[in-house]
Amino acid sequence: MPAFFPREIRNWPTHVDQRDPVMAEHVNEIQAEVASVETVLGTMPHQHTDAYGETVTYPDVDYRLDAMDREYERLDHNQGLLLDAEKNGWNLPLGNFRAPGTSVPPTFNQDDPNDPEVDWWPLKWTDVVSDKWKMRGSDKKTFVCPKTGWWTVTAQFMMDIAPGPSTLEHSCFSALRIIQPGASDEWGTGDNWGACVATSGASSARSTPGHLRTSPVYNGPWYKGEIAMFSLRHMDSLRVPNRPKHPNPVGNRKTFGWASFTYVRALPDDQVVRPPWDLDPEGSLYW
Repeated sequence: MPAFFPREIRNWPTHVDQRDPVMAEHVNEIQAEVASVETVLGTMPHQHTDAYGETVTYPDVDYRLDAMDREYERLDHNQGLLLDAEKNGWNLPLGNFRAPGTSVPPTFNQDDPNDPEVDWWPLKWTDVVSDKWKMRGSDKKTFVCPKTGWWTVTAQFMMDIAPGPSTLEHSCFSALRIIQPGASDEWGTGDNWGACVATSGASSARSTPGHLRTSPVYNGPWYKGEIAMFSLRHMDSLRVPNRPKHPNPVGNRKTFGWASFTYVRALPDDQVVRPPWDLDPEGSLYW
């Protein structure tokens, strides 16, 4: 009689010593079932050859199956992350914005570059090219993270070079800072001036034709509800003896900006909020 396995499981009768005769067919049935199991499992079923030609040996078949299940679960989780990124804009900007010409006043302070009232000026992003997740704040100066994940944030700023003596340099600095939600300061975004995550700078001799261009770039985690703000600071790069502080000859400079926000992928499941060690302990720290 052919073996039952692997189509079904054979039920075996129970034999009692000195009562039930054991016939040859009984032994033959057992041998047939064992041979069928061996055929299905194949030789060395607790081993496999990896992509590099190396033999990997597990303690038993059960251990190997558990390892396969764990790997499958990991791949399934990663596939879910990829599908999430694809569904929500895989490698495509979810927000594109333009600042068509903010007038940025100069700073008179060259001693403490972290004073927000004097040194840094936020741009106004009045032109929305795309904003799929409605991240631009109502003040048009800030952006609110719509979804926790790994983000790429890029910006380019173009400021008119100031006129004046070519012996002086006109310098411009741009910064991107991330502010924790739920605060309020003079910009309406927080007593905590925020953690600086990207900076860029440029300088050129006064009266040089053209513009100063700065391009801060941030690649990293951005958590839902956190606020992002770009701000600029510009000045003469050299002190001028006996110059009156008001007005600064640099004057207000018209500045154009382009910003792009790209959601790359979700974060690991345990990264729900920004850990305390990742916050800027000084609040401003632009340098």
